[in-house]
Amino acid sequence: MEWDIKVPHGWHKEKIQVLNFSPASARKKNQPYPPALLKLGCLIWKLRNDVFGDEAYGGEPFYRQEDCKSVLEIQ
Repeated sequence: MEWDIKVPHGWHKEKIQVLNFSPASARKKNQPYPPALLKLGCLIWKLRNDVFGDEAYGGEPFYRQEDCKSVLEIQ
């Protein structure tokens, strides 16, 4: 999954590119995602699963990983 995000800041736009969203990998590298980006990514995973039901990680949907469970408040 790849995202190109453009955030307007007055007269210019900040560009953010995310390649291969993986909260666990980022955390292992001691470079965790900012909270807003983590929540956005987890929400995208959840939405994709709700619509397509096509993403799984070890039998569980990606959005049910520990990193996402905390930001999405899933038990």
